[in-house]
Amino acid sequence: MNDPDGKNRWDSPCFTPESILDPTPIFLSLFKKAPPKPNQATENPPLSSTNFLYDLDSMTETVTDELIKAKKSG
Repeated sequence: MNDPDGKNRWDSPCFTPESILDPTPIFLSLFKKAPPKPNQATENPPLSSTNFLYDLDSMTETVTDELIKAKKSG
C-alpha cells in the first residue's frame, strides 16, 4: 500500500478524530455551507416529451397515407 498523500482528498479527511469532540465544525459544514454547484453527475437529464408515442403515430400515419396515395396514382 502507498503512504497517505495529503494532496489527495481521500487521504486528507475533513474531520479528524480530535475534531469529533467539537461538533460545531461538522454542524457548520452540513447545514451552513453553500451546496456545491450542480454538475453532470447531479443534474437530472431533461425529460422527453410526454406525447412522444402520439407524435410518432401521427407522423407514421401521415407517411403511410402519402405512400398509399403515391401507389394508387401509379
